Amino acid sequence: MSNTERKIVFIGGDERNRHIYNSVKSIYKNTQIVAIDENEYDSEIVKNADVIILPTISSKDGQTLFAPLYKSKILLGDIAEDLKHCKAIIGGKINKKIYDIAADNKIVVYEYINDESFKALNAIPTAEGAIAIAVSNTEKTLWGAKCLVVGYGNIGKYLCYILTSFGADVTATARKKKDFDEMARKSLKSVNTSEVNEIISDFDIIFNTVPYRIINDDALKRLNEEVLVIDLASSPYGLDHSKTEQFKCKTILASSLPGKYSPKTAANIALSAILKILSEVLKNE
Repeated sequence: MSNTERKIVFIGGDERNRHIYNSVKSIYKNTQIVAIDENEYDSEIVKNADVIILPTISSKDGQTLFAPLYKSKILLGDIAEDLKHCKAIIGGKINKKIYDIAADNKIVVYEYINDESFKALNAIPTAEGAIAIAVSNTEKTLWGAKCLVVGYGNIGKYLCYILTSFGADVTATARKKKDFDEMARKSLKSVNTSEVNEIISDFDIIFNTVPYRIINDDALKRLNEEVLVIDLASSPYGLDHSKTEQFKCKTILASSLPGKYSPKTAANIALSAILKILSEVLKNE
């Protein structure tokens, strides 16, 4: 069977998956999409797929497939039987239940969220989305605002760059010496991430990028109603969002920002990684 005859099926996702699907279909003609817009989830289509392509984040709650543009919820347990017939599953961040299905059925899994090129480029729409949220949810300019960026990874670095360009007073946190050295070269204020809860009251806007419970409840309770906390991290997040009603400050859980604010750019970033994986998968069959 030639590569063009291999059946590729996209399942669910947001605007990104729709754009990625259209691009992949222009290359691999035997490509279909289900569980998005008016495209119904079709068990037979999924069962007959050679390659399944999942959303960038396959599940946000660990129980249902991420499919915000589809009318119904799709339980991961309900589609397990359909998924186990394919040869490969591609996704950004893939849920453990799907990994288990793949392992039980000797399906190869490709997760591109840890690809260095993807991480570096995907940080751009994430950071720009965070800026949009900050501007929309404060009554002051970013110019002159005291901003804390928790974590100096790809997202944190680009956030610091944008915020500094806006004229904000920026402090970033890190743990590694090389990150502190880089911040020193850039004349960027820095503190150790372990000190976040002691200094958090000094800032107007806090951006968290670290996917761990970095910010504790006591620290959040000290913040007044004018402070904005934007959590950009994935689960388990940087703070306990089930308790946000106890805090005076405004907290926003801002996940999947590339799909919300820059879906075409985000899709092109993911597309590059997916096409590279597809080439490898189809070459090896």
